[in-house]
Amino acid sequence: MDDNAEISEHWSRLYARLSKSDNPFEQIAYRRISDSRLEELVLHIKGRLKLSKSRKLLDIGCGNLHISSGIHSCAGFAVGADFNLPLILKAKKFKKSKLVQCEAACLPFKENYFDRVLCYNVFQYFPGRKYAGEVIKELFRVTKKGGIIMIGDVPSKPQKAAGNDIAEFFYSIFLPPIRIFYQFFRYAVFRFKRPVSLVYYDRSFFKGFEVLEPFPMNKYTYKYRFDCIIKK
Repeated sequence: MDDNAEISEHWSRLYARLSKSDNPFEQIAYRRISDSRLEELVLHIKGRLKLSKSRKLLDIGCGNLHISSGIHSCAGFAVGADFNLPLILKAKKFKKSKLVQCEAACLPFKENYFDRVLCYNVFQYFPGRKYAGEVIKELFRVTKKGGIIMIGDVPSKPQKAAGNDIAEFFYSIFLPPIRIFYQFFRYAVFRFKRPVSLVYYDRSFFKGFEVLEPFPMNKYTYKYRFDCIIKK
């Protein structure tokens, strides 16, 4: 199987899992937040990008625009890009945004075209870190000099639901062996189809970027994620 076919299969498997939910947020992420928290998230992203009506925005991995529609309205011109056609079709109800189906590592846009580039809650779904590196190169290629790139909600390690240090201690001791046995029986013995694995990143992967605290989706997840900002 060539690289293009493998990547296409990867996205197909990923979106097959995400699209099962009727909730707009869960169609593009494995977490759900309230409408009021979503408004705060939009303000968080707007502030980080310093958006205004004089700016051209590219939103990579825009999905169904459930998160991005409020962000797009702050730009003078906004383009949403996603590889998943069903999500793009759902996003068409937001008529003010231009929509393009494409891969993040092969963007069909001119060099130095956008003032602001956003890639939020997407990097963990890429096929691997090599692919992610190619995406970063594309982000720089399409961004104007002086423009701002935001790569947001990047996971540094799997989140834990534990609520205190003692619970996390026991969680770290007992859960990993249980997961190993579970995965062995599920995928090796009973031959269930293995799901798409999420990719985790060390902060040093984003060399040159300013690494910042992310938007706190809830009390625990923000400890295992971060935002990256850079001015080209």
